[in-house]
Amino acid sequence: MSPAAPDGVVIVGAGLAGYSAARALRSLAPELSITIVTADDGDFYSKPTLSVSASQRAGAPDLVLRSAEQMRKELGCRLITRTRVHSLDCGKRVLVAGDEAMPYSKLVLAIGAVPWTPPVPGLASSSSVLSVNHLDDYRRLIQRLSRSTRVAILGAGFVGCELANDLQRGGHAVTLIDRASEPLPNLVSPQLGKRLRARLEEAGIVCRFGVSPLSVEPLGDGVWVELDGERPLAADLVICATGLRAGELAESAGLKTQRGVVVDRSLRTSDEHVYALGDCASLAPYNLQFVAPIPHAAAALARSLLGASVSLTLPPLAISVKTPCFPVVSSAGPREAGLTWEVSADTEGTTELAFDAAGALRAFALGGSHVKARGEYLSRLPPLLGAAASEGAS
Repeated sequence: MSPAAPDGVVIVGAGLAGYSAARALRSLAPELSITIVTADDGDFYSKPTLSVSASQRAGAPDLVLRSAEQMRKELGCRLITRTRVHSLDCGKRVLVAGDEAMPYSKLVLAIGAVPWTPPVPGLASSSSVLSVNHLDDYRRLIQRLSRSTRVAILGAGFVGCELANDLQRGGHAVTLIDRASEPLPNLVSPQLGKRLRARLEEAGIVCRFGVSPLSVEPLGDGVWVELDGERPLAADLVICATGLRAGELAESAGLKTQRGVVVDRSLRTSDEHVYALGDCASLAPYNLQFVAPIPHAAAALARSLLGASVSLTLPPLAISVKTPCFPVVSSAGPREAGLTWEVSADTEGTTELAFDAAGALRAFALGGSHVKARGEYLSRLPPLLGAAASEGAS
């Protein structure tokens, strides 16, 4: 294979972030050489569907929105699939992908994040334990579910809760485990979490909260999970939904990392020729590891790559938890100190609103049928990230 053009942009990753960056670039620079390198097959799909599609008996091909070949033609790019990037030399501006040394003028990291596996004996090595972070993982999940009745899910964040609700609807016996006292501990209040937990239990999901796994041992075709302070359980399959961590590529290349690749508001990393967006990027104090910021980040990134002075702005955004038994929506962004929370609840749901000293709405969380008011409350929030001068990542 011939290397990318010296003046071209190389994008590592062909998920929503990578393809969004390529699309935004192509709209501004029709003649620009764009190369995309991805470890998977390059098919485009919606990642949020991974945690809500098993109950519909959807196979991996059913989740594909466009094939890799369709994306290649649409974007007019060179697309290299099933190829891992082994190393990155920022000084020489060369990355090694497969057996090819690939020079770049500008590099975009859209590599996502990798699942974090707790240091529990037997957890990482068991063939009965998996995570669901991309389409290949989903393919393995569907294959495994065909012979798995009892499913234990470690982690009650939004992915764990969505998977639990979906798999229960698909006829599986689900146990949801978390060391927190209620689900969604990093997203909503304990009171709202308690309502979600009650609905999950009403749906038939066994909730084991306030406990941690101690060990995972083989048991026939499944595993035996020892829990701290509670009786152990047998499971045919364990799904790890305990969060994400940054991959090793950026750190090994000498880029500044902190829960991801540190970027400034132009999406530039600590190296002036390397940019990042999506789950792999870290713009403190904001958690941008969800879908909604990606189109905004891609648009800013494209302009920045082409030489414009850019400072990323974000409108008010929200995170939706797709749990049909009790859906949840929470405004995105760090919770400010000194806010006054007002809570209203009825048999159908809960509304939690946070106001500042001037009486302006600053955050909200909704549960149950109250999620219908999402648009109303979003329209009253200030921008998640307002106009400001760029701040360096170095």
